[in-house]
Amino acid sequence: MRAQGLRVILSPRGAAKAKELSARHGLEIAPDNQALVDRSDVVFLATRPKDAAATVAALRWREGQRLVIFAAGVRPAALSIGPAVGVRAMACAACAHGESTVVVHPDDPVARGVLEKLGPVFVMPNEAALEAGTVMYGYYAMLFGLMEEGERWATAQGIPDQAARDIVAWCFRGAGTMRLHDIKEPLPDIVASLATPGGLTERGLNSLRSEDGIAAWGRAMDAQLRKVRGQDK
Repeated sequence: MRAQGLRVILSPRGAAKAKELSARHGLEIAPDNQALVDRSDVVFLATRPKDAAATVAALRWREGQRLVIFAAGVRPAALSIGPAVGVRAMACAACAHGESTVVVHPDDPVARGVLEKLGPVFVMPNEAALEAGTVMYGYYAMLFGLMEEGERWATAQGIPDQAARDIVAWCFRGAGTMRLHDIKEPLPDIVASLATPGGLTERGLNSLRSEDGIAAWGRAMDAQLRKVRGQDK
């Protein structure tokens, strides 16, 4: 089958998920990973980082193929892919809706042409920037923890569960939409303009800052970056 102009073949690895995706989207499942590689120009590797090397070690690759590595912290040089070209990338689960950005390094027009089906692609200038970009998807995942707290607080105040869920989700979506389409000024200026003296936003931000609640996010991302770079186990 061709999805968005591409012929997509699934690996049999993770059989239950592969069968679900095949049934939902009418996609072919390769009999094994070598068959998938033999029939593909661009291969996505999306294993756990510790499984990446073993997954590709026994596979035969050909000149002109691209292996796009979605395993955090795994560099192409650490993999045995012979004449194939290794490209590092990262995205979030929202790519299923075409609403994830994708970071990639090095730039490769063939790989980029496929990745652009997932959402806007940003080419990182070097490995260090790619690893920092990878952390941004850890940041995305942490936002669900913040959403959870918003929903918990709202329902505790008597807001119905579904309304709490939707209000919180639309708060995040609305802020992102405004930033993408309307807000061009530096965010510190926007925050200052929203935190009017004596208002609700000022009260909330002052409370967060007094408990170091905002700066803690930066430290959390520093911790993730150390892990991506192998500095923390």
